[in-house]
Amino acid sequence: MRVWLAAAANRSAIGDWIWSERVVGGTFQNSPALRASFAQSAVRVLVERNGIQFPATAITIRPERADPYLVRIVKGLLTDFYPEFDYSAQSFEVDQITPTADNLRELESKFAYGERGQGVFRFYHGVVSDPPMGFWFLIFYDWACFLVLHQPAEGVRLVDRG
Repeated sequence: MRVWLAAAANRSAIGDWIWSERVVGGTFQNSPALRASFAQSAVRVLVERNGIQFPATAITIRPERADPYLVRIVKGLLTDFYPEFDYSAQSFEVDQITPTADNLRELESKFAYGERGQGVFRFYHGVVSDPPMGFWFLIFYDWACFLVLHQPAEGVRLVDRG
């Protein structure tokens, strides 16, 4: 996950350091198989910036690999911030989102905030007890943003990732 999260061109300064020092200068040197897998996950996409489209390379990761990682993070944060909350009967949904500046301002004004490392990991969260449910916006290296929802298992609806 760290390799994938740190791969973006628009990552934070600490993301740049992680990429060059830990990924390129460490992980890739120590794991040729991971380096090859990473290279195979690259796809060509069109990116729009300031109304101009241009080709770029995107690195993909399958949800079945990323989602369990993100759910484990949320379970750890639940244990830390809401130790009385029993998530054992909860179902978790994960979706990648692209927040706008307006979305982030709204999150900042309405929800609890937390951070780990400077520019490494930020999150906004809200949890209620009746019904027991919550949501978490997880932001890595100031670019990769995920929404993780959890609610009682019987109330789960599937999200189309198509």
